[in-house]
Amino acid sequence: MPKRIPALTDIIISDAKPQSKMYKLHDGFGLYLVVTPNGSKSWRVSYSFEGRREYLVLGKYPQYSLEDARGLNATIREQIKSGINPIQQRKEEVVIENEKRHSTENGIRVSINMNGIIEIWRGRDVVRLARDEAMFVKAQLDLLL
Repeated sequence: MPKRIPALTDIIISDAKPQSKMYKLHDGFGLYLVVTPNGSKSWRVSYSFEGRREYLVLGKYPQYSLEDARGLNATIREQIKSGINPIQQRKEEVVIENEKRHSTENGIRVSINMNGIIEIWRGRDVVRLARDEAMFVKAQLDLLL
């Protein structure tokens, strides 16, 4: 018989102190809070999709409250029931968001990939810049304009 896990409360979360090793506080339905040795707390969810175990980071506490994390977890569960992998869905949303934010009308498209690399596309040609390189180019353009 599975072990019964009491649901998390705001008091339990705020009283969670860092220890020498990272540890988890489980809430149920795959949702848990990770407390790291440096004191940061982040929400994660564990789920199974197509026979594989997947893990997804939802966000940091207190930026995402317990209720927010539970709501996101419910959304993830609905996506899984619909046959959608939440990790793939999130990657596609980030790419679409970046394309909307960085596309222009002159055929040049700028996007930021998951690793923080900035890509500038013109047709099939692409230039990839790391963050520090992009900051240098921006500074030089600011001098010209």
